[in-house]
Amino acid sequence: MIFNNISPNSKAWVYISSKKIDDHLLSFLANRFKEFFTDWKSHGQLIEGEFKVINDYIILIGAGVNNGDMCGRAVDAQIRFIKELDEQLDLDLLNRNKIAFNVNNKLNRFDFKEIQSLIKEKKISHNTLWCNTFLNNNQEDVFIPFSQSPFASIYFS
Repeated sequence: MIFNNISPNSKAWVYISSKKIDDHLLSFLANRFKEFFTDWKSHGQLIEGEFKVINDYIILIGAGVNNGDMCGRAVDAQIRFIKELDEQLDLDLLNRNKIAFNVNNKLNRFDFKEIQSLIKEKKISHNTLWCNTFLNNNQEDVFIPFSQSPFASIYFS
């Protein structure tokens, strides 16, 4: 599980930052998320929000909702909040062309269009751990083998 304080079925999101999240930025983000979580509601009920940063570039957000079903308005609020942070801090969080791999225990970030050449140059393979930006809930793994990604069939047929 990504977050220990919310249920496994809780909604989760992952964002890859273009900038390293150092201690100063982490403190700023933690305060902003704390503010956001105080008013984040779904179907009129307060959402139990969780936030963490891993590998200095990956932001994870979790949303614990009592009934397990989150309204679209709450999802939209989270995306608007991320967009505000993005604009304020220039983190490029909403760029879905950005991908990340864990290579030799180090996070490496690339543009999606580089995948073919990365494979050809043997910098990544079907076993390389890919940051799962498609995860949906708290029980999924943040890193999975690239062969289990939605892109595997394109590159490994």
